[in-house]
Amino acid sequence: MELWLLREACGCWPGIDDMPLTLHPVFKPALLVPEFTGQGEVLLAELESLDNLADDHGLMRLSAFANARSTPTGLDSSNEKERLLPTGEDWFECNQGRMVCERLAHIAATGSLVKYSFKSSSQRIAIALLALARTLAAVQDCGVQFRLEVIRADAARAVVSQANLPARHSAPCVPH
Repeated sequence: MELWLLREACGCWPGIDDMPLTLHPVFKPALLVPEFTGQGEVLLAELESLDNLADDHGLMRLSAFANARSTPTGLDSSNEKERLLPTGEDWFECNQGRMVCERLAHIAATGSLVKYSFKSSSQRIAIALLALARTLAAVQDCGVQFRLEVIRADAARAVVSQANLPARHSAPCVPH
């Protein structure tokens, strides 16, 4: 997945819109996950390096859990891009994402990350990955799937998918 496309998908561009962006889990059926707010900015800033780390250790890339949209060649206007880019309906098992995050966090906390050009400390990266892993672990038995989306940081507490969670689920499966 191309990073510029992830940033474009949220409708805001650095330099044009001063609001910071975050990588945030959304769920199908919908769940609110306010306790994750704040960790996604680290993950988004380090996404390319985390993907390289995952590649080197035979793990699924973190960006693979985002909408998998490819960029058609020859597009020159944003209206044309919006019309032609697929909406992306890829959803993933929470347990799969949790395992990848936990493994990447372990590597970040115990390995040498010098060759990956991380901007943040290995401890901060591990904390952000473990926060996502904890969020996914908390809801993995709720019958939901997830994906990662790039959103404005101020919208992170309210991000939900289009579906509704059945009423039979109890905490931590809080429906929106």
